[in-house]
Amino acid sequence: MLQLFRDGKDVYSDLAGSIYKRVINKKDDPDERFVGKVAQLGLGFGMGANRFQDTLETGAMGPPMKFAIDKAYNVINTYRSTYPGIPMLWKKLELKLANTINPNYIEEWHGLTFKDKKIYLPNGLALHYSNLRYEQGQLVYDQRNTIKTWGGSLAENVVQALARLIVTDAMLRIQADQTLDADVVLTVHDEIILISKANNPDATMSKLIAHMCVPPAWAPDIPLDAEGGYDTSYSK
Repeated sequence: MLQLFRDGKDVYSDLAGSIYKRVINKKDDPDERFVGKVAQLGLGFGMGANRFQDTLETGAMGPPMKFAIDKAYNVINTYRSTYPGIPMLWKKLELKLANTINPNYIEEWHGLTFKDKKIYLPNGLALHYSNLRYEQGQLVYDQRNTIKTWGGSLAENVVQALARLIVTDAMLRIQADQTLDADVVLTVHDEIILISKANNPDATMSKLIAHMCVPPAWAPDIPLDAEGGYDTSYSK
């Protein structure tokens, strides 16, 4: 998948091609590509067949689409066999966090540090799993209630946290760039919203995208990309 991003390929169409066993493209196969999109956005964090079917049928990520449960299981199996490193990631994260129940355990791994029932991020902030323990064979921790966790949910925690670091690093670079007549005013998920004068907006946009595509020191080979637009008011 990383190589697909590096090559500028459409990862939704690529996975849909594996699911439907034929070449899929955005223009001619919108429904099939949409199935690939939902799969790419959901299955990396451990979504199962029933949840995948419900996501498609309720229209949670787009237009509602009827989808048989046997086909949903096929999609799950195709995803996990196409990207075997992702299920392996779930297992590694769960094991490494579970090891932190031992107060003497510490491990640094791909910019993360596992210790004291926490996952420390490259900037020193940490994901906290208070009173981490096993109950009936299930890894749990305390918030307001007891929360069950496993490798898929841990992958989501880590990915969202690291993505935030990438976006906020870009925001700091943008705000510090004296050649940009632009101010960061808002973020929405992975978007950075700015206010700027209307002088040469295309050049401004090019600089903004360049700032957003600088890889962090803790992942120097990560394939980042961005796109944007401009308007007289906030819009899509």
